Amino acid sequence: TGSGWISVAYDMVGSSSLNLNSHNNIWDGAFSSSADGFQKYRRGVSSYIPAIILDDSNLGGDTLGMINDTDTDEFFGVADTANSQTSGAISATWEFDITGHDIKAI
Repeated sequence: TGSGWISVAYDMVGSSSLNLNSHNNIWDGAFSSSADGFQKYRRGVSSYIPAIILDDSNLGGDTLGMINDTDTDEFFGVADTANSQTSGAISATWEFDITGHDIKAI
């Protein structure tokens, strides 16, 4: 408020997107191990989320993770992508339509 900044495009903010044309990720669901991942996830919706990403410390025995058990918003998670299924860096792409906006800073 009062800063003059406005959002012109985003994805996965409050599990929604703004001016998102496309998202491409060939690694979505591509890993054979449930401990590996490089994709969008959402607690209670995704069929699996690598345990290292989840913070289930309230259940005991868990001391790692970033996404707590009450956070059900969509997020992009990365876990153990340097393995026998990849041959170097991996990536995903997002394309946004920012037509009509005078972008001076990102």
